[in-house]
Amino acid sequence: MCDQSGALSPKQRCGVLEALARRGWFHAELVDRLGFGLAPHGSAASAALLRSAAPLRAPQLAQAALQALRGRRLAVAVAAPLVRSALLAGSLEGLRHLRLRGALKLELGDPRQQRRNSRAWAALCDCAWRLDAQPDAASLGVSGLGLDPATRELLRSWPGQAQPLCGHSENLETSVAAAFARLGCQTLLGERCGHLRLPLLLPDLKITVLCLEAEAMVQDLQSEARWLRPLTQLQVEQLEHRGYKVQILWHWPQDHAAQELVLRKTLASALQAAVPRSRRRGAPS
Repeated sequence: MCDQSGALSPKQRCGVLEALARRGWFHAELVDRLGFGLAPHGSAASAALLRSAAPLRAPQLAQAALQALRGRRLAVAVAAPLVRSALLAGSLEGLRHLRLRGALKLELGDPRQQRRNSRAWAALCDCAWRLDAQPDAASLGVSGLGLDPATRELLRSWPGQAQPLCGHSENLETSVAAAFARLGCQTLLGERCGHLRLPLLLPDLKITVLCLEAEAMVQDLQSEARWLRPLTQLQVEQLEHRGYKVQILWHWPQDHAAQELVLRKTLASALQAAVPRSRRRGAPS
């Protein structure tokens, strides 16, 4: 409910911020106004606000959500996506407030837990990657979360079910694979890369085409600029680190000829990017 002055209640403000993040709409001024002094009530509202923080580029929202979760001991399956959201939002200090319930190493070694909580373990693998790549993050909150170097090494070899990249569109991928087949290109679907399921793969070129839903992109409502959601960007970086050339595809025409033209341009762009800059056509000698 609105208060007597007509202002939005904290619950309503949280709801608007969550809706913006879910639709991939960014408006810096609106986010600042809605998030100013916001204190979520309850675990569900705090978790929703924490998930919204990274797409909205609002670490202050993550900090407020983590403050509200302070002192609560969370099951690994609940906490893992929240830890990842906090890291993506850049709220490193706030990780001190999270505590896991249970022994992470024991659960990671339990095959039943691996099958039951594949998404949670995949979230922890994303966290391990970010902690390895961000030394200042590794020293914050790690003792309470159990994500020490030995556990992160265990996560890297975890055999659970591989997860698709955030925002991946299976329907679009099927259509793109059919278009590649018309061009005579061999593709593979469902290959594994660590804890991630590879997008459509051109194995001979080690190019993977990530077919995205429109909501996987964040759009600035003021400048109309677009960028990948932070989680999608993090997962793309992991694939690139393993040597894959990742091409993003989210606009797809209906006409077959137009589809094939898009793929030819995609392949040309990927192959050009693989050529050392000094050897590219037109580069200064």
